[in-house]
Amino acid sequence: MVRAIETDGFKPVIDRSCFALAEITEAFAYQVSQQHFSKIVLKH
Repeated sequence: MVRAIETDGFKPVIDRSCFALAEITEAFAYQVSQQHFSKIVLKH
């Protein structure tokens, strides 16, 4: 994946704003709800 991003300019689709790491419970609940479109991002 990293290679594709670096060489081809491929960019994964991000579903919504990132979840803070402290919001990991909410992020998993969002994933389980199956309402997301694509990637869910956690950041610290």
